[in-house]
Amino acid sequence: MNHGPSAAFGAAMMLGDGPEGERVGVEARARRWLGAHGAVDVSAGPLEALVHAPPPSGRARGYGLGADVSLMWFDWVGLTVRGEVLRAEGRTVHALYAGARLGTYPAVVVTAGIGALVSFFALLGRDP
Repeated sequence: MNHGPSAAFGAAMMLGDGPEGERVGVEARARRWLGAHGAVDVSAGPLEALVHAPPPSGRARGYGLGADVSLMWFDWVGLTVRGEVLRAEGRTVHALYAGARLGTYPAVVVTAGIGALVSFFALLGRDP
């Protein structure tokens, strides 16, 4: 939701699945526009994820916080840094990530393209 000509506030939900297992989080988000060409995005909130644990389990459910800061160019592409701290089985685990992210419209186009490719290859693998 826009708040004046140079700021916006909102929320985001994170759902993911990968080699380590599922991740679920909710984050408060804020954006501050830097003139006509850029913006700074900041978000933070609670996170639940599977993390490495000592044997015999190998994995444990961890609870903690995640936060990120992104420097966006228009609403097309940006550089981002993300940190996470989770507590599981009496241990604290943390991670720091850096990378690039897509803005709203490029993300929609890329997501639709990936969906189309997955559907196409799924159809190729079917028996007639």
